[in-house]
Amino acid sequence: MSRNPSGLVEFTKTRVHPAFRAAGITTKVLVHDWNHGDHTNFGAAVVGDAGGRDDPLSGGIAWHGYVGDPVVGSQVHGQYPSVRQFGTEHSGGICTTRTRRTSSASPATGAAAW
Repeated sequence: MSRNPSGLVEFTKTRVHPAFRAAGITTKVLVHDWNHGDHTNFGAAVVGDAGGRDDPLSGGIAWHGYVGDPVVGSQVHGQYPSVRQFGTEHSGGICTTRTRRTSSASPATGAAAW
């Protein structure tokens, strides 16, 4: 598998989803699971694939709040309002001032517009 957006989409659609179905697993798969700042160069292509995004096993997007503007969540919501979004990782420990600022703002700011 290639560690790029198209490789992740291909792996999820041709390996993960079929394996889940074959085993009777109904657990949803969250995509992107990374930072807001990485969405343009990575997550947008993953979420942009309708076959993966609209699959019943697709659970939505997982965000980390370390890098980037959490407002990107609102932008994604504008494009794909039915895609669920989750803040899955934020720092509360030792981190830089910038990380602390984006991590604490992320849950509220990302969804403020919707």
